[in-house]
Amino acid sequence: KFVVLSFSESQTRGGFISVLDAFTKAFDGQDDVALVLKDRATTDRFREVVDHYSSAHDVEIILDDRDLTDFEEQNQLYSNADLMLYLNYSSTFAMTAMQSLSCGLPLCSMSYSGPAEYLTDYNGLKIEYNLCEVSDELLNKLQGFGLRNYLFPRSYFHVSPVWAIPLVSDVIKQLKFAYE
Repeated sequence: KFVVLSFSESQTRGGFISVLDAFTKAFDGQDDVALVLKDRATTDRFREVVDHYSSAHDVEIILDDRDLTDFEEQNQLYSNADLMLYLNYSSTFAMTAMQSLSCGLPLCSMSYSGPAEYLTDYNGLKIEYNLCEVSDELLNKLQGFGLRNYLFPRSYFHVSPVWAIPLVSDVIKQLKFAYE
């Protein structure tokens, strides 16, 4: 089975909705693929969203929200996967993306923010993206999926924050390329 690991948090900037959207469109109805979403502090609403995507597209999606207590548990997650899909909209360093590379797991991510420093054509697949001003409308939409919002109130910023939103069509293309 081709296993895609996505390691983030079910929060507004975590990118999980883009991960779910792209994965289910790329592999709709395929039983030889699986998506492992490594999360922490999953909300009941987000669990419902994941179950909906899985059943609506007839694909295996595993939501893993257990606390990892030692290095071996984390290493096992990486070694059981074939690809790390990291679509965080705004990550300063992206530690789990870097860890996947250190375990020899190819990275599929946007070359934006943290990953821009280490994602190359030799260690992964680059996803095209658009920069998007973070609006209350976007935050409300993402919170509707059961994602938590850790972003300060927008009034805190002198200018509106900007996120990189992946082009789902390019994510699909890269997922299919990695699968083949």
